[in-house]
Amino acid sequence: MPGNDPEDESSGGPPPDPSDRIWVHPSELTSFVARSRPRSSRRARWVALAAGLAVVATVAGIAALMTVNNPSKSARPARSGVVQRIVATLAPSVVAVRAARGDETSQASGVCVQAGQIVTSAHALDGASAVAVVTSDGRTLPAGVVASDPVSDLAVLTVDGKSTQPAQLGASAGLEVGQQVVGVAAGSGRHPWVDVGEIGSFNRAFVWGDGVSVPGLIQTNMTAGTAHSGGALVDDRGAVVGILVVPPDSSTAGLAVPIDQARDVAAQLTARGAVEHGWLGVWATDDTDRVGGGARVQGVVPGSPADEAGMVQGDVIVEVGKAGTMTAVASVSQLMSEVGKRKPGDRVSVTLYRDRGKRRVGVELGDQRDAAVSAGSAPAGPGNGQ
Repeated sequence: MPGNDPEDESSGGPPPDPSDRIWVHPSELTSFVARSRPRSSRRARWVALAAGLAVVATVAGIAALMTVNNPSKSARPARSGVVQRIVATLAPSVVAVRAARGDETSQASGVCVQAGQIVTSAHALDGASAVAVVTSDGRTLPAGVVASDPVSDLAVLTVDGKSTQPAQLGASAGLEVGQQVVGVAAGSGRHPWVDVGEIGSFNRAFVWGDGVSVPGLIQTNMTAGTAHSGGALVDDRGAVVGILVVPPDSSTAGLAVPIDQARDVAAQLTARGAVEHGWLGVWATDDTDRVGGGARVQGVVPGSPADEAGMVQGDVIVEVGKAGTMTAVASVSQLMSEVGKRKPGDRVSVTLYRDRGKRRVGVELGDQRDAAVSAGSAPAGPGNGQ
């Protein structure tokens, strides 16, 4: 019945508020619309303005802080200025090296390490009948080849001492992975080639010529071309910390010979026309089974220092050095570098694993120049001789 319906209007009581009903009588619309706009006080307006300015200042402060901490906004121009100063200072010390072979001429780069002495890549001079250098101001100077060292892929040239400016040489011993470096080499015309990158790893190697291995190299993420081989790798102070090297069979590379090694090689080439490198007499591959790596011996050259020390196939070499100054060996390339930078006759200790047992043996290094004569054929499979 209608009287029992709780929603029936005849049930009595006041009508519901207009805002609670789904319909509204036109006469009731005024209850939803403000009849007059209240006037805000002058004090309220000033308070609102001050609050707005505070918000703007806060946002501006955050934006400024983000700009300071964003290297793409603030550090890049400063970095560009540093690179420009490095290039301007080093350019007079970097030359183009032109090697003539009959009717053909190839180009590499070189760095003046002392008055009248240029260091460049040895493979760039291979088979050359005449060599000349072109200075940063465009002068072409005849150059004499003092000597070259295939193991380090470095060569020394002599030119008029008054025509070139020696570069500032730094040290490579303290370099670190991730450190930013600059590459400077001969470019087109009087404009040098410049690249900026960072060090990715150490003790890299490549093989050229008749299987000659060049170990102990610095790896960067730069892309130097064949004409840049022999150029300078420079730290953020403008000191040369390496000599760029691009293997003969590569179009680009980011490798460099550490300057400490280059300095020693140049001194030996100048003094006696040859460089002495230590030799162990093993063929090895990288060991991937052991945490920390190592060099797994795949073969031992008969009569070599390793043979005389009792090394055998299957040994895993993990350290080389002298008592108290042992250096961990994580790869074949590192083993080659540690042995090659020492002199024939040096006595070293070698830590190795054999049949899960650890032992240390003493070795008197031989001369790497004897390696090609006594090594014979390499064991089957991939590997590197040292």
